[in-house]
Amino acid sequence: MAVAVATGLEQHRIHRGLGLEAKDTIESIEAATSQPDTFQPARAILWSFGLGGLGAVIWAFITVVTEYELGLIAILLGIMAGVGAARGGRTPQSQIVGAVAAAVCYFLAQLLVVFAIVFSGAEQPAPSVGLGMLVGIVLVEIVKQTFSSMGVLFLGIAVYEGYRRPRPI
Repeated sequence: MAVAVATGLEQHRIHRGLGLEAKDTIESIEAATSQPDTFQPARAILWSFGLGGLGAVIWAFITVVTEYELGLIAILLGIMAGVGAARGGRTPQSQIVGAVAAAVCYFLAQLLVVFAIVFSGAEQPAPSVGLGMLVGIVLVEIVKQTFSSMGVLFLGIAVYEGYRRPRPI
């Protein structure tokens, strides 16, 4: 009787479109995804900031060309930072790395936009202060002058996407 029941179940699976191969494949996928990922911090940080930096360059380019800040690009920036963080493992630590990278790269994009606007029409050479000091001064001024409610929204979107992408499955 047990053989008849097992045969009946196999026929039901085949009838539904699931052969024995599909059953084995599903079981192997479930076994592979049930194992926890290990967090690889160096890999997560490098990939997250690398892809997030690329997203920042894309954001800055589109903003300078269109002279309009698009929120859709904040989503792209966050996704890129989050996907980069996921390369270091899908763990809660990777989520934090993705969110931080998205926030930092958001400000990097803002900095690139300001530099592009300021230095595009500059007839004088760049100031002779150190680059680090210049970046710090400009970043503080960016936050003071351009950070509005829409900026908070775009930053929030980027951080959310950066946090959401590397979550454990």
